[in-house]
Amino acid sequence: VPKDFAEIVPEGGAGNTVSVIEKALDLKQEAEYENRPFVHIWCVIDRDEFPADRYRRAFELARKHNDVTVVWANECFELWYLLHFCLRVTSIGRAELRKELSKPDRLNRPYDKADKEIFALLQNLRPAAHRNAVNLQKTNSSPHQNPSTNVHRLVDQLVALQAAARET
Repeated sequence: VPKDFAEIVPEGGAGNTVSVIEKALDLKQEAEYENRPFVHIWCVIDRDEFPADRYRRAFELARKHNDVTVVWANECFELWYLLHFCLRVTSIGRAELRKELSKPDRLNRPYDKADKEIFALLQNLRPAAHRNAVNLQKTNSSPHQNPSTNVHRLVDQLVALQAAARET
């Protein structure tokens, strides 16, 4: 998305689920103070192995703010990648997700979280991932269920921003 159309402020390394929300709220306050308020905040979190009460607390904290949406992946973000290849509705852990992604009919190489080519490898499969994520939400709609995700909602917003930028 061109910066003159919309500014996207990625912020990584916030730590755990609650810290991600708190960091986003701090950035929001800072932006308001500098008279450049955010339009909306999307906080992306994984369930990972964080205690259930911390994970739940992240959602509670975000719900107090109308301009904050939590994007989750349970158990981890790699679920979104797997949905590019297949619909998975039964519980899956991080280690198994990595194995599934590494299969010959998927990435066809060992999955590496730091792989800079992932976006390019998956880009043409995004419609399938979206369809699979929507179908998964019909079965597992709670962020507390494994597997579950709503990453497709954020991706939809980014695609819409990109399309709107092209039209201007």
